[in-house]
Amino acid sequence: MNQCPKTVSDKPPKPSLLSLAEERLAKNLCATTCVWIGEHTHFDCIPGLLKCYSVWFATRDWRLQEFTFEEKNVPALGFEMLYKWMRTTEVPELKNVVPTLQAAKHLKVEILYDALWARMCHESVQEKVAFRCYLQAQNLPELGILRETMLGRVRNYFLPLVGSEDFIDLEVGVLEQLLLLDSLGVNSEMEVFFAVLRWVGHRPELVSERLPHLQRLMDCVRFPYMPMKFLVSLRNSTVHPDQKELCRKDPVLLAFNKDPKTMDRISDAVTFMGSRCQHDIKKFMEMCRRKFVQLVYPRKWQYHPKCSYHVRHEKSRFPHTHQFTATDFADYVESLQEEWSGDGPEDSGKSQMEDLEVDIIFTLKDEQRGGTSVV
Repeated sequence: MNQCPKTVSDKPPKPSLLSLAEERLAKNLCATTCVWIGEHTHFDCIPGLLKCYSVWFATRDWRLQEFTFEEKNVPALGFEMLYKWMRTTEVPELKNVVPTLQAAKHLKVEILYDALWARMCHESVQEKVAFRCYLQAQNLPELGILRETMLGRVRNYFLPLVGSEDFIDLEVGVLEQLLLLDSLGVNSEMEVFFAVLRWVGHRPELVSERLPHLQRLMDCVRFPYMPMKFLVSLRNSTVHPDQKELCRKDPVLLAFNKDPKTMDRISDAVTFMGSRCQHDIKKFMEMCRRKFVQLVYPRKWQYHPKCSYHVRHEKSRFPHTHQFTATDFADYVESLQEEWSGDGPEDSGKSQMEDLEVDIIFTLKDEQRGGTSVV
């Protein structure tokens, strides 16, 4: 009986579809779509990959082979990380998350956007790290919620920030948003006041440029929570006949003294404090509502045991008593720089600061907000 001859093929086995797809992604094969970011940066992309993950791309006219975006809407770094994630599912490291979040938001890549938000919600993104993320996001148009979230995580880091060069470099709008926070990690409103003076006057070459912002920033300072003795000293300086000569070397303080609103701020603060001392909290707030007295809320104060001038606030003590100067404040915030180098302490400064009992006025805040203006 004749046997059929056997042949042995020397051809390699046919690759699987999965391996072909993996090779295509790894080598970015068939990248026939060009994505331009601004005029000088472009990426060659696989069109099917863009359409698969991005709602924005999925709804485009795909007879076009090129797409162009403004850098502010789709940052180049953000798109690079986004496209890399499409090819590898690798979520960017934290330093690249913010621009990638902007790109994912604009291009409607929802899966990646959710993964990036989960990364930003990690407990490690606090204080100094959160503030850096805020600065990265400040000019990105679709990250308003992220900016609000990150800024709200700055508490223990505020005083170390004030002592750093980063604070002096802040834009006035960023500083204003910081100063409006209830949660600033300060022990006295005097620290906020001195922080404003430091930003305006720390660099002599910037003073003339920043003096026009002084009144705007002083509107963020809660004068009713300054010690009476300090307010009296401010008032005396304002009406002193030789104030020009006394402030000759300090144009910032001279501008504060000459500001028409300064005396009103001090007078209103003294009236507010006097009324608060005479009534229990509910009667006081009712009086504010009835007489249209501006209700100024305190901050959520902190105490630092290592700070020589920080005071533990007792319930019966109002207004708070502090004894320190601008020089004391500057020395303290500058002394914090070494321990806040890099990303700051591992515990985000929790072991350095102690939260004090929240003022009872906060428990009635929402109730009173409807008919009273709030700072």
